[in-house]
Amino acid sequence: MEKFIPFEKLSKKKQRELNAKKRNTWGPVSPVTRKPENPKAYNRQKAQKRTYEPDSVPFSLPEKWNGQKRGWMVQSKKRMNRKREGAPMDLNDIYQLTDETEQIQRTYEFFNEDTRLNRSKAARVEFLTTVRYIERYLKPGNRILDVGAGAGEYSLYFARKGYEVCALELAENNIKAFRRKLSPEDRIDLVQGNAMDLSRYGDDSFDVVLVFGPLYHLHREADRQKCISEAKRVCKPGGKLFFAFISNDMVILTEFSYRPDYFTAGDYDKETFRLEDFPFVFHTVDGCREMLRAGGVRILHEVAADGVSELLEDKINAMSDADYAQYLRYHAYICEKPEFLGMTNHLLFVGEK
Repeated sequence: MEKFIPFEKLSKKKQRELNAKKRNTWGPVSPVTRKPENPKAYNRQKAQKRTYEPDSVPFSLPEKWNGQKRGWMVQSKKRMNRKREGAPMDLNDIYQLTDETEQIQRTYEFFNEDTRLNRSKAARVEFLTTVRYIERYLKPGNRILDVGAGAGEYSLYFARKGYEVCALELAENNIKAFRRKLSPEDRIDLVQGNAMDLSRYGDDSFDVVLVFGPLYHLHREADRQKCISEAKRVCKPGGKLFFAFISNDMVILTEFSYRPDYFTAGDYDKETFRLEDFPFVFHTVDGCREMLRAGGVRILHEVAADGVSELLEDKINAMSDADYAQYLRYHAYICEKPEFLGMTNHLLFVGEK
């Protein structure tokens, strides 16, 4: 009798093989990744009413997508030609990559991290909530390390508040977006690097360490623990550590909001309700809690960082400034309540070394 091995303990290659067998359809990508195009928004290329002969298009959808045309995957001829010249891969190509670092690089060529936290009132909820918790513990003269700094949203905010900030980011596309926003006055040491290797920074160097992004991508528990260990090492005794995760349970509802048949045709385990960990790695509240405790982090806060703001995006974006301010107060009121923790796309855990 073959020995049973839990899915999470299988090798990454074996996990991919099993996922490929159970995959029936991709399903649309949500704004946890990227929101489908707004049909009411002006699109210059569409306005030009370009048409192409089918045989002139140097790209076709895989067979499993036949008859399932999706706006985020059906590309223009111009995009398709760029693809052949080394332009961003599509999700199917990225899925086939076996090197985790390359997969991360390509993922952020496909998705635009530069505008994710600032494109609208609803998108801003996660950022404002997270900043509120960081500022609760910051003191004048504190040093901040932003691990997985993305396009620099948090680094720039705190540097311009007068804090010394060091930022480390793996994805080249994010670094380019970050550098475009830097001014000579910004006190930010920005480098390219991996969250599992912070050897350029000494022990006990920072008062606050932000880990917003790396745990979206690390598939192996050993790698996640290495990331947590490195963050702890460079944090001063008594310093604060902030970790972000993408919530498995809420993403299922988010996907359903964009695709009515998601519960029967969606790409998740219909028995366990576990999402497939692509293009991001998803976690439950309990899983996050266990991971950090295993890493020796004393948890201070567990926060539903953006709550239902994505599901209510249109309504939130239409709010007056006064209504929006009150909504943010309401969100702050409920975001640590245990009964709401799972109902958020992004989880924030605050810990202490």
